[in-house]
This record gives sequence, C-alpha cells and structure tokens, in this order.
Amino acid sequence: MSEPAPALHDTQALRDIVEPLAPPPQDAYAWAALAVAVALMLGVLFTLRWHRRRRARAAIRRLRQMRARFAAGELSPREAGYAVARELRRGLGLARLASDCAPAGTAKAGAGSEWAQLVQALDALRYAPGTSAATPAPAALFDQAETWLRRPEARC
Repeated sequence: MSEPAPALHDTQALRDIVEPLAPPPQDAYAWAALAVAVALMLGVLFTLRWHRRRRARAAIRRLRQMRARFAAGELSPREAGYAVARELRRGLGLARLASDCAPAGTAKAGAGSEWAQLVQALDALRYAPGTSAATPAPAALFDQAETWLRRPEARC
C-alpha cells in the first residue's frame, strides 16, 4: 500500500524550508557609515603625514649631499648657506624663511629663539658682503637644519 498524501495543514512536510533573516536594524547602517567615514579620515591623515615626512627625508638627503660637497671644497660658504636655506624651505614646506615665523610647536618648547638664531645666521651667511669671524660655520648650520627637519611638529 502507498502512503497517504499529507494534509494541507500538516507542517511536518515543510521541515526543509528556512525562514528568511530579519533585516538589520537601521542603526546598523549608521554605524557602518560612521566606521567607513572614520577609516577614510584616518587614511587621509596618514597619507598627509607620510607625504610631509617624505618631503623632509628628501631634504635631509639633499642636505647630506651638500655637506659632502662643502667638505670637498666644491661649495663656498655663501653657496652652502643658500643650499641650507633652500632645503629648510623645501623640507618644511615654507614659502620663505622668516625669523618671526617659527615652525608650529616651538613656542611651547622654547625653541622659537633657536629658530630665529638659525634664520639670522643663514641671512648673515647669504647676504653679508664678506665672511667674517662672527659668521657661523656652515657645517654647524647643516646640523641645525637637519635637526629642524627631523622634528615632527616643525611646520610654520
């Protein structure tokens, strides 16, 4: 004999059907959008910081090359002063060097006067009619410029 056909009200035959999932609450979409926005913002900030540091590292590399050329006697002290000033401007992203515009973050550290002294020494080396005993040695200026380029907060 054959089995009788299941009745329409019998749910035993429907065991393999799975109910659909409930839609996620609306707040889940808002949290996901916020997470994506924060991730994008962090990515942009990281890229900007990386770009600034890359610019400073390139300036440090060029400063070292200029220091070697100066030590070899290929550059005069005046040319070395111009080279240091150019690389400081490039590395820090400044339009011009000014003693009254110290890079950001130096006022609280008390380094604003150090910046002013460096800029004045570069001006004396570049624009003085002749080298004098009061003019600082360009080798020391290379060191000071490299120190400023290594500071993460050094932006005007």
